[in-house]
Amino acid sequence: MYRFDYEPVLAKFLRLRALHCAEVPIVLDNLSKGLFSYMLIGSSRKTARKLRDDMHTAWVSFAKTGNPNGNLELEWPRYDSEKRPTFIFNKESKLEMNPAEESYQVWKDIELYICSAPP
Repeated sequence: MYRFDYEPVLAKFLRLRALHCAEVPIVLDNLSKGLFSYMLIGSSRKTARKLRDDMHTAWVSFAKTGNPNGNLELEWPRYDSEKRPTFIFNKESKLEMNPAEESYQVWKDIELYICSAPP
């Protein structure tokens, strides 16, 4: 499991946060093409290089071997539903255990309610 937390350069102006598929140009090592890439990275490509290297390496490693660790500085453990290890990709990437616990509990209660509701 991973989460992409990198905020676009224009986030503060356009109030953008989590953009659907925003990580794709980074994962595919395609930062130099297109307006969307510029909006995401801006003119500071140095800021995005480490993020690009980490994400690209993890995805290629996972595609080849089934293990995303590749050359990551942090160990990315296999996902399990108890600890929920989640790799957070950002300017400073990190591993967090169960980063969305509060949200998970809310949805879990909703799911239980829906699934147990009488027909």
